[in-house]
Amino acid sequence: MEKLNNVMSEAARLSRTAKLWAQYYNQVMLMHQFVCAEHYGDWALHLDTVREMLPHFHAAGHLAYAKYAHLYVQQISHLEEKMTETKLRQFTSLGNFTVRLSDKLWADIWTDMTIEQVLMRAMKTSGWVTCGRRMTDAVLSHWVEGMPVCTELIHRFEEFCGSHFSTSEQHVDLRQSHQLRDKKDVEKLREWLSVHHPLPQNQELVSIATSVVANEAINCDAAVEIGTQAMNKLVGKPFGEVKLRRKDRVLPLGTVNNSVKVRDEVIPVNTMQLFNRIICVVKSDADFASHLEYELAPRPLSLFDEISMRKTEKSVMYSIIESLCECENAHPTNSTIVVDGGYLLHRVVWPEHGLYSDLYRTYVSDAQKHFSPNCYAMANFLMGTAMHQVLKVLSKNEEPENHFHQHQQQQKNTLYVFIIKFNSG
Repeated sequence: MEKLNNVMSEAARLSRTAKLWAQYYNQVMLMHQFVCAEHYGDWALHLDTVREMLPHFHAAGHLAYAKYAHLYVQQISHLEEKMTETKLRQFTSLGNFTVRLSDKLWADIWTDMTIEQVLMRAMKTSGWVTCGRRMTDAVLSHWVEGMPVCTELIHRFEEFCGSHFSTSEQHVDLRQSHQLRDKKDVEKLREWLSVHHPLPQNQELVSIATSVVANEAINCDAAVEIGTQAMNKLVGKPFGEVKLRRKDRVLPLGTVNNSVKVRDEVIPVNTMQLFNRIICVVKSDADFASHLEYELAPRPLSLFDEISMRKTEKSVMYSIIESLCECENAHPTNSTIVVDGGYLLHRVVWPEHGLYSDLYRTYVSDAQKHFSPNCYAMANFLMGTAMHQVLKVLSKNEEPENHFHQHQQQQKNTLYVFIIKFNSG
């Protein structure tokens, strides 16, 4: 673990993108640490984890959590002044600050989740309070007072029928179906990261999924530093005088393309989520029409999706060019021909057993025979080949660097080259 932390620290020092990924890794480990503290009933780990979360609350703009988490940490740090020695030992050492619904290992849950998993789930079950009834004080009190009686009736019915509800000792995450699903998810993530390298060798903050470069206002890679600065502003102030500002939060990469400015404040906006909320709130067609008078998208959705420009079929471009220009069988003198790599890929039949060097010669001979002795083949950007490396190769008029030996056995559906230049020599 120490070696991994050293590698991430060195990478974060050299690149803002790597720093963002290292920060994300630390946040995931922090959440894992919090879940472990609750499920194990580890009071010391719980207290340390909440303290480490404070800068992230400020940086994310969760002002309510940021404000009251400070008060929570201060109050629980002086429990010895409010509890007897016996109760304090049970609360901190024996895990009584959590709630257990069974005797299984890893079964402790914190009190807030107890309300969600027991009380709120029962209320929202079909036939209970929120289904077909009004949420009045009389209905709620009647339901709460009737819960103990209903529990006893259920227990008696189980005894009468000779059946009861129970669970096995095996944890649900250890079942074979969950393990297979987790394995598939890990494999998908591994394949995606093999193409989108999370630690690029540049100083810019770049989205590895869309290649969008952040401007100077984007500071999500410095969330811990910004959150710590916001925390220091609260030192020495009474709780009633604490005022938190949303301007102290960080701006994520999503604000580059999806953001609006409200009262000189840049706010990231999810246009699809905003549209869904409008649909849920409006009650008539007239209200819906008035809401749609405003532009909800920062760019034309017919041309762009949430990430980048929408892809279209290459045949559409060919049809447009064909309608504008006349086709000629002869190439102009001293012309350079650019061949679509996807088209060229299907022209050559791959031998069942062969070497990459044989496959290269087949592609070169086919391109020189049907197109020109001097032409280019452009393929899709695959296998993480960096654009600056491609431009460097072209500027030197050299062959692209291959990540395999020419005598290596070929593998189908594998393409490492972005641009290939076929010389007559």
